[in-house]
Amino acid sequence: MKNKQSSIDDFLDLSSLLTGFDKVDLQGTGLAEVYRKEVLRIIGAQITTEIERAGAAIYRKYRNREKLMEEAVRSEILSHAILGPLAKNITSMWYLGVWNQMPQAWLDHTGIKQTAPSHVISADAYKESLV
Repeated sequence: MKNKQSSIDDFLDLSSLLTGFDKVDLQGTGLAEVYRKEVLRIIGAQITTEIERAGAAIYRKYRNREKLMEEAVRSEILSHAILGPLAKNITSMWYLGVWNQMPQAWLDHTGIKQTAPSHVISADAYKESLV
């Protein structure tokens, strides 16, 4: 159970970095676990764990230094060939309640054959989106 909780915490750290919302606000939507499961289902554990760990490390290292945190997110996640497009998709999930199909160039780069097409995660995701 601790590993599962740690993963949810890491996902919330990452999500807070990407959205600018506090972890408590994100938890309040009731969608953190739903979104994490969706990413795992579509992308798989290896890349999901990689982005969660990268986000959590930045969040914990620069928690009270916003400018350094933003720079680290840009340089270590958003500009990364694999993590960047996924980070943008996770952000879109939180703001719009939708999953966008990953670009073909990303699929080619990761070796993943196919991911889910663009879709609304759920009615709740749409209603609880951050916009």
